[in-house]
Amino acid sequence: IGGDWRLGPRLRVDRRQFFIDGSEQMLYTPMLRLELQKKYVLFECEAGAEIGRRDLNGIEEKTDRFYFSLGYRMNF
Repeated sequence: IGGDWRLGPRLRVDRRQFFIDGSEQMLYTPMLRLELQKKYVLFECEAGAEIGRRDLNGIEEKTDRFYFSLGYRMNF
């Protein structure tokens, strides 16, 4: 963003095929990370989701997971 701030968006897309049962799964994982770097301390905030769809012989299984993380690191 500028100065001491950093913004890091990410998007991950996975396609998986399971040969055991013949199903196929799509996973979408968007994530946003915000960091503030000061002299010896890094503050970070991260939020994201994992959105999954799996198709098995016409039956669709949907899974949605969301997460949020807030933390800091100190360098000596």
